[in-house]
Amino acid sequence: MHGLKDTFLTDAQRRVLELRAQGYSQAQIARMLRTTRANISILEKRAREKIERARRTVEFAKKLESRAVVEVRPGEDLLGIPKRVLRAADSAGIKLGKSYVDLLAEIKEKAGRKVDGRRIREKFEIAISATGELIVS
Repeated sequence: MHGLKDTFLTDAQRRVLELRAQGYSQAQIARMLRTTRANISILEKRAREKIERARRTVEFAKKLESRAVVEVRPGEDLLGIPKRVLRAADSAGIKLGKSYVDLLAEIKEKAGRKVDGRRIREKFEIAISATGELIVS
């Protein structure tokens, strides 16, 4: 598919994900690779778990390199958070290049279920990289 060989995935895991991305079912892939659907299911599950761990590792590394962090607490109003992010970025000399509305949408999307409507349900942090990227953890 993309020719990425140097990953944390095995050849079999990469192949299964490539075929799934092409629209094949687990049963179809099992027939193609002469194995069981259960084996394909395990390969896919483990591959997706590895990808998620790698994503979290990259987020952690980005957070370590961040120049500003905004802590968000349960009960806060979501509408006040973009202003705090903008102030933190300004204080750190970071140009975000995003409007209040863009920040609001990005924070809500990246925070996921930690936000319920306008209310914050769970504590999280917003790290701001030197390039203006928001890392929500």
